[in-house]
Amino acid sequence: MEHIGNYLGIIALIIIGFLAIKKITSCLFKAVVGVILLAIAAYLLANTGIISSF
Repeated sequence: MEHIGNYLGIIALIIIGFLAIKKITSCLFKAVVGVILLAIAAYLLANTGIISSF
């Protein structure tokens, strides 16, 4: 029972680390999807002749 504080600290660290990684991954995934959608939209607009900078 002397090491219960250490075990609780390790468990809390694992949970906090998991949640942080989950939020960071979610944010990066949304950013990548947004960039891909912008690239597709720019490609389609360039092919239709609306914008011709590409």
